Amino acid sequence: MTSILVLGGASWNRMIYVDRLPPNSSTTVFGARYSDGVGSTGVGKAFAAKALGFDPMLHCVLANDHHGALIKDAVRARNITLVIDPDKSAPSPHHVNIMDSAGQRVSILLENGSSDPVIDVDRLAPLIAEADIIFASITASTRPVLDLLNRSNTLVQVDLHDWDGENPYHGPFAAVGDIIQVSDEGLSNPAQTCEQLLKSGAREVVVTKGARGACVFAGNAMTEIAPKPVEAVDTNGAGDAFGVAYTLARHRGLSIAEAGAQAAHIAAQVVASADIVPTELS
Repeated sequence: MTSILVLGGASWNRMIYVDRLPPNSSTTVFGARYSDGVGSTGVGKAFAAKALGFDPMLHCVLANDHHGALIKDAVRARNITLVIDPDKSAPSPHHVNIMDSAGQRVSILLENGSSDPVIDVDRLAPLIAEADIIFASITASTRPVLDLLNRSNTLVQVDLHDWDGENPYHGPFAAVGDIIQVSDEGLSNPAQTCEQLLKSGAREVVVTKGARGACVFAGNAMTEIAPKPVEAVDTNGAGDAFGVAYTLARHRGLSIAEAGAQAAHIAAQVVASADIVPTELS
C-alpha cells in the first residue's frame, strides 16, 4: 500500500451558500443555507486519499479547545490517523466561508491558529522519510519541515491555491514541490509562471481552471485536461481531490493525459456531493 502523508490544513468551518456573493456594499441576503463541518486543504486531501482506498496520515496543529475536538472527531470518524502538535498560543482554526453557485468564495478566518507553531520535527522526520507521497500544504505548520522535504527522495505535491505568481510567502513551498498545483484565478500570465516554476525544479505544474478544466505544463509541452460535465452541488474540496487523484495516478505511471482525465472524473464526483469529499470515490 502506498504510504501517504498530508502536512497541514485543518479547520472547523461554517459554510454559507448563496446564489451570488454579496456586492461591495451593504446588503441583506435572505434564505441562505449553511452547514458546519471540518474543512481546509489538508483535510480535503486526506479525505480524498481515504475515499480512493488509501490510508493517509494527516499532520496538523490544534489547540485543546472545542473546535479542536470537533476537528479531531470528524477526521477520526473517517479512520484517518492524526499526528497533532498542540497549539498553546492560539485557538484551533475556525473559518466562515461564503460560497456562490459558481464556486466563488469569500473566506473569513475567525481563527487561523498560531502563525509560528512549535512543531516536533524529530517526530515528523521518519514519517517524511517513509512516505511514498507527501501532500504539503502552504501552512505555518509545514514551514519547519521544508528543509526535510527538500532533502527527501519522496514525491512531494504542493498546492499553491490562488497564488498570484509574485507573493514571496509561497516561494519556499514551491521550491520543494515535484508536482505543483495552482489555480488560474490569481495568475495574470499562467504560462510564464509555470515556466518559472519548472525552471526552479518542479517536474510538472498543474493549473486548475474550475469548470473549464485544467492544464498541465511539463518540459516544453502543455496538456489540456477537459472537465467532466456535472451538476454542481458544492465545489468545496474539488481542487484537493483533483490534486490527490492526479498525483496518485502519476505515481502509478499513468501519462499526464490519463492522470488528468482520472482527476477530472474524481473532482466531478466531489462537485456533485454536498460533502467536502464523499466517503468513497472511484
